Amino acid sequence: MTSPEPPRSHRLDRRAELRDFLRSRRARLRPEDAGLPALGGRRRVPGLRREEVALLAGISTTHYTRLEQGDLASISAEVLAAVGAALRLGGDEREYFGNLVHPAAPRAADPRTSQGTDPLAGAPEPSLDLRALMHGITDFPAFVNGRYGNPLAWNQMTTRLLFDFGAVAPDARTWCHIVFLHEAHRSWYSAEDWTALQRYHAAYLRLGWSRHPEDPRFHAMVDELRCGSADFRTLWDEHTVADARPAQLRFRHPSAGPLHLTQQVLTVTGDRDQTFVTQTATFGSTSHRALRRFAGGDVPFRRPHPWTFVPRPPDYAGTPDHPGTSDCTAAPDYAGAPESAGTQGVGTQA
Repeated sequence: MTSPEPPRSHRLDRRAELRDFLRSRRARLRPEDAGLPALGGRRRVPGLRREEVALLAGISTTHYTRLEQGDLASISAEVLAAVGAALRLGGDEREYFGNLVHPAAPRAADPRTSQGTDPLAGAPEPSLDLRALMHGITDFPAFVNGRYGNPLAWNQMTTRLLFDFGAVAPDARTWCHIVFLHEAHRSWYSAEDWTALQRYHAAYLRLGWSRHPEDPRFHAMVDELRCGSADFRTLWDEHTVADARPAQLRFRHPSAGPLHLTQQVLTVTGDRDQTFVTQTATFGSTSHRALRRFAGGDVPFRRPHPWTFVPRPPDYAGTPDHPGTSDCTAAPDYAGAPESAGTQGVGTQA
């Protein structure tokens, strides 16, 4: 079945994103945090001034101002490193900063690592060996993510415990769709943990876009999520970035009960865009015993999450930097997967 066309999308402007990113990072620092005296009395906006960043980086104010305004000519690696240090950027932020200034050339999929293509991007699918490893794991979720945070393959426990990705259209098969456009999972988490989970996925999507700035699917996803989720708009505008990494997950599953899982992330050899993810519990712990019972069928299985999109707000017209699109008032496109014929905007699991 042919997946629906992604919604029409404005293109993310690399220079505008760089400007907003640098301004947001200046705003989070105070002069005293950087060992500087507070200059010039009351500040109109919070954070460091441009001249203070330039002083810390050892460059002229004019040079830094041009960088922040999107003049990317002749920006050396040394200047990038100096500005990153001045703004106290973390490792993921430094990569993002570098990607905005010096974007990588588009990379074609390597046919040597592929037995097929991902319907979202034409990216290599997980190898047969990786799939065998994944399906050999029976007591906890294991899955392979692609560049968009889109599961390319998953084991049975992922379907039973987390989500039935096979029941949704490929274009909606991403973790961002789950956490921003699928309300059922919100009730599993505390408000604080749910916001942290949403922030991570928005941050991962932003870093992924910076690695593939010419990939139209990223632009379409950002547009769709901004139209469909106020939470996404708020978190996207924070300009937070994060790579895939281990994490602690705490939630109350409708069937298995309270769970505390450790998420491990491994980059697949030969394809940086693929990650192998497992969610395990400490051996012998209450969560470990609950997973074993759930995997063994000792716990009655109830499908806790019918697939329901959150309608797009009719009054969202975007912002000056993100003007939205003419189809922003429409529900997100959903046509169902072969095993679950959906409807426009709303689908249900079998």
